[in-house]
This record gives sequence, structure tokens and C-alpha cells, in this order.
Amino acid sequence: MLIIEDLTVSGLGMVHVTIPNAIQSGRNAILTCDYELENDDLYSVKWYKGKREFFRYTAKEIPSIKIFKFPGIQVDVQSSNASRIVLNNVVPQISGKFSCEVSADAPSFQTHIVSGELQVVEFPEQNPTIDDIKQYYSVGDYLETNCTSNSSIPPAMLEWWINDVPAHIEHSIKYATIVDPISSRETSILGLRLPLTNEHFYQGRLKLQCIARIYDIYEKDVTRYVEEQYPRILANSDNGGVHFSFISDRDAAGLRLPLTNEHFYQGRLKLQCIARIYDIYEKDVTRYVEEQYPRILANSDNGGVHFSFISDRDAAGEKTKHFLIV
Repeated sequence: MLIIEDLTVSGLGMVHVTIPNAIQSGRNAILTCDYELENDDLYSVKWYKGKREFFRYTAKEIPSIKIFKFPGIQVDVQSSNASRIVLNNVVPQISGKFSCEVSADAPSFQTHIVSGELQVVEFPEQNPTIDDIKQYYSVGDYLETNCTSNSSIPPAMLEWWINDVPAHIEHSIKYATIVDPISSRETSILGLRLPLTNEHFYQGRLKLQCIARIYDIYEKDVTRYVEEQYPRILANSDNGGVHFSFISDRDAAGLRLPLTNEHFYQGRLKLQCIARIYDIYEKDVTRYVEEQYPRILANSDNGGVHFSFISDRDAAGEKTKHFLIV
């Protein structure tokens, strides 16, 4: 809501108008013009669209209200008076500057005029859309797509959000609006070129959202989800063992494994997660876990006892003489 004031020191006092910043097409708009007369009487109140008068209230005339035809403006005479006018079924063609002119009667005959802007909005015919994107992406890929908000007056402002956070401006690509030559409605398009990193995927999923806004009276959004192409393994360890989370698509499979000597071969454990969809998709990921402390493995034969000292990835062997224990 826009409120604009004009102040004076004597005679006709303060004058201000209240005009909606924006209103949806087809609704009724209320424009008010308030003023202080002080010691003067009111002579007239006039309303203009641009420089053209369309409404006049003259206090001492009967009838006091006169309407002057203006394309697209429909004044509700029954609801209008010296301090407000009601415009029925507003249309985009009347968007622009509206002015209220207040004139005092004798003795001052002062006149003040105050103006404000009104924008009539034609909402888009449908919610914003995101162009076709792949279901699966890998870290290092570029996510490239467009968001479109069709056919509105004025064009919608578009914004990308990634995982509920506004996208960096350098990843957005702004295109010129497309104007329909017949209806004058405009289509907004905003592109996205996002280099994907591990941080973009939470449990194997990225949330992509486009929001369309027009002033503070229209807001719609569209959401799509992108899945990570290959599963990943997240590992954490504590005194109770190693905890693994296998992340693939929308699902997370956890593993809690109490570790024993048998799990380590030459100081290493091999961990593998396989993701399958029917018999047409199979991918896997492998991780290795190292043993924290070294161990000694012993084997005997006729030639003596063989010791292997196992620590991390290395194995050191030594041949000693034969020991017999009875």
C-alpha cells in the first residue's frame, strides 16, 4: 500500500493518498484521498489517471459527483465520495499514475495534488515449471535446466533454491522475457547451470526449487528432486565398532559391525555396497578399512615357524628356527 503526503503551512492542510501498490485483475480497488481543511471549506476533489480527469466531487453542487469516461475505469458511484473512490473490475490497461487534487473554497482557494502508482496484475495461467531433467546425476556433473513462468502482466520474478537455500547468483542465467503481441502478457525464463558436489546431495538426494513472485500478491513454486547416480559409503568409528551408512538414491542402509580379528586380512577389511534395480541396473562402491594396531600371525612347517607382523597395509615376514611345545 502506497501512502503519499503533501504538507502545507496554512489554509488547506495535509493531503495524502493511499493507493494499492498492486492488485489482481478483476478485483475492486479502493483509492483514498485524505485532507485537512483547517479554516477553509471544501470546494472540490478531483481524480486523474495520468493527466486526464475521470472523477470529480463538488461539495456545493447537486449531484455532487460527476464521472468522465475513461477506457478501462469503472467507478462505483454508490461507494465513492469526497475522500475515496472505488474502481470495479480493474484491468491492466489502467496501471500507472493516479492523482488526487483537493481545492479549498474561500478565503484561501488553495489547491494541492498528490499522486501514486497502481499496478494491476494478470496472474500467470499456470504454476511455474522446470524443464525436463535427468533423474540421476553424479558428483562433477552440471545440472542444467530452465524455470518458466508463463503469460502474466507484469512478468514474474523467478528465483532458484537448492536444498532450501537460495542459489548463488552466478549459477543463474537470466533470459529476456517473451511478450505475446496480442495479449501483451509476458513469459519469464530463468536458467540454472550448477556444478554438483558432494555437499549438494543429502542421503543421495538434491532438492531443486523454483519460486515465481509478482509484487507481494502472487507466489507459486515448483519442486523437483535429483538423485545421486552412484551410492556412497559414510563411515564413523567408536569403541563399539565401525558404523557405516550406505547412501543410494532415496534410501539409506545402515551397518553396525562389531569388528574381530577375523575381519582383517593383512590388516585390512574390504567393504562393498551393491545397488540393484531389477536386473537392468547394478552399481557398487568399495571402501577399505585399516586395522588400528599391528598383530602377529604365526604358521609352522618342517622348516620352522613363520611370523607375519601385520600393521595397516604392510606385512613383514621372518623365518625362525623350529619351536616344539609339549
